Amino acid sequence: LNPATYVLVNVWIFYALGFWGLMLIRERYKLSFVSFLSMFLLFNLNGHIVAHMGSGHFEWVGYFLLPFYVLLVLKMVEGEQTGWRWLLSMSVLLMGIVLQGAAHFFIYCAAFLFLLGIFQPRNFPNAIKAIAFGGLASMVRILPTAIQFAEGTGLKSLGGFESVKQIFEMLISRL
Repeated sequence: LNPATYVLVNVWIFYALGFWGLMLIRERYKLSFVSFLSMFLLFNLNGHIVAHMGSGHFEWVGYFLLPFYVLLVLKMVEGEQTGWRWLLSMSVLLMGIVLQGAAHFFIYCAAFLFLLGIFQPRNFPNAIKAIAFGGLASMVRILPTAIQFAEGTGLKSLGGFESVKQIFEMLISRL
């Protein structure tokens, strides 16, 4: 596929996954039409997400995996069995978020799980395991870049601007 077609197909696939996740939440909690419509509109017409997607930030497509994350977290909080299947599901989900390029969502999800574990100590072991296994599974994407930068073959300078004058020159100069 050419890049434009790939992006479109990718968004369609992940949108369909997100809608399926919303439907699973609807079925689990027997939401009424009005409740589901509210959740659907809030999820799909979220101005922050729409603005990012509209301006070409397609790594935000990982956002459409969040209903599955919410569903797994709710299962844990409600006291359902959080054995190896739950852990595998959460790890694969976190890895999918990273593979989609939404590493910031991985960090948000991991931070939420960590805080959840702190404030609900009975869930702390599961939260830490999920973060650890999700991080390990995500090394498929993270490790090659980390190795490249560790060997010094990556960016040569990460220092930023050297002076205030250079900042102003970059703001007013033409390409």
